Amino acid sequence: MPKFKDLTGKKFHMLTVVRFIRMSNQGSVWECLCDCGNIIQRSVGSFKHNKSCGCLRKEGIRKKLMKDMTGKKFGKWIVLHRDYQAKIGTGVHTRWICQCECGQIKSVDGKTIRRGKSTQCTKCKNRKDFKITEEPLYKLLSGMKDRCYNESNGRFARYGGRGICVCEEWLQSYQKFKEWAMENGYIQGHRLTIERIDNDDGYNPNNCRFATYAEQSRNKSNNHYVFIDGKKMILMDALRLAGTPPSTYKTRIKLGWDENDAIWGRNKEAKKE
Repeated sequence: MPKFKDLTGKKFHMLTVVRFIRMSNQGSVWECLCDCGNIIQRSVGSFKHNKSCGCLRKEGIRKKLMKDMTGKKFGKWIVLHRDYQAKIGTGVHTRWICQCECGQIKSVDGKTIRRGKSTQCTKCKNRKDFKITEEPLYKLLSGMKDRCYNESNGRFARYGGRGICVCEEWLQSYQKFKEWAMENGYIQGHRLTIERIDNDDGYNPNNCRFATYAEQSRNKSNNHYVFIDGKKMILMDALRLAGTPPSTYKTRIKLGWDENDAIWGRNKEAKKE
């Protein structure tokens, strides 16, 4: 059994020995008074390592948690004041009342804002995402990708199905596509669409331009061309020139009429004059 030594009245850091309690395998056990006022029992061998009843460690944690962030700015958050502490798992988290630049006030976890995981209120975050996805250019690029890579798209066969693709730069970055668009004829608020100059090439800066829907319709790969007096012409242009409704043209074709007759009618020479 370890040798007994009277420690009554001795002080070890913040612990003052009050009286002997008993002997144990670890040596003598003593009742101690901590400077904070707590009374605890400690074995003689623990005095080297334990400076207090545990209050020092708790105080260190408390000071860390109580670090004042009032007035500091994290992203769009401005910290107004401390809210409360909440135990999460084995740790304690301090929450802070924060105000977003938009005016929204919310209680936010201190760790979340310090680590940059929360920089603004949900309304601002959603508004930002909404603006991007609702931009006409964003929808235009999404449509291009869908036609080229989504086999369920009704027009995939005419695009991705025949090897038409979107260049890597635009696939990876909407911002790059937007910058190119603004420098190459795109005007905000105008009903413009993107067309490929060469219908057999893909979507890339060297093969694309902006056009109205009417202009683009003249460059479709499925346009029906006819020859009028040796001149190649889109069928719809020929019908407009002849003053023949498309429904009349279709009926005449079904009846077996020659294409030129279906466009101009039986008295086509008189119509041309």
